[in-house]
Amino acid sequence: MSPVYSDGSLNNAGALMGCTWWCIFDWYSHQHAGGYQSMGLYGMDRITAKPVAPVLKSGYLPYYNLGGAVTDVENDIEDLPTEFLLEQNYPNPFNPETKIVFNLPKDSNVKLKIYDVLGNEVGLIINQQRVAGQNEITLNAEKLKLASGVYLYRLEADGFTSVKKMIYLK
Repeated sequence: MSPVYSDGSLNNAGALMGCTWWCIFDWYSHQHAGGYQSMGLYGMDRITAKPVAPVLKSGYLPYYNLGGAVTDVENDIEDLPTEFLLEQNYPNPFNPETKIVFNLPKDSNVKLKIYDVLGNEVGLIINQQRVAGQNEITLNAEKLKLASGVYLYRLEADGFTSVKKMIYLK
């Protein structure tokens, strides 16, 4: 049931999607040093968005329409990227972790692979369906057992291919 104002009118900004959101917020609040209150997207007034709301909404936009009321979907759809993009990893050089961000204008099967400078594949980071929007992957060089050096990462998604260079320094 969607929250309503005291006059009985629907407060779309206060609607919650359900159990999935609660689990996500609980995870999010325990994974960040500063923490976030984990009880929904909005404060008790059902109007004031919490700091984490835009981050989670952008990552979970495709699930907004799965049952229950929706919230701010029109605004979020406008924020979807219009083209594929692979960004430069950050930090670069890195040790041992770096973040790789890529944009998808639509849900796509994504392959992200790591190559050494000789062109040998040294790791498959992801090979899965990903949702439209901005996606972020954390690469851990120690888990891949990489030696210090220069590597290339290649993103393939729905006919799009892009390659970037990164440097791992132990």
